[in-house]
Amino acid sequence: MCMPIEIIAFAIPLIIIHFSLVGYSLHNLFGSKRKTRKVKIGWTFIVLILNLIGPLLYIFFEREKFNVDEK
Repeated sequence: MCMPIEIIAFAIPLIIIHFSLVGYSLHNLFGSKRKTRKVKIGWTFIVLILNLIGPLLYIFFEREKFNVDEK
């Protein structure tokens, strides 16, 4: 069975966006020194299990902006 080119052309950008959101969310989550281990584990499960909604929830509600001055 061959997939139509329209489906492939639509799916590839969505896959790239999905993995970019997951990567950014996990990078921001584990780069944070203010969050406890339990919070990090919980958000990791949310980000990985809820596909597109999980990373968006993290970005909109829990994301910390990286502070350049913070050491």
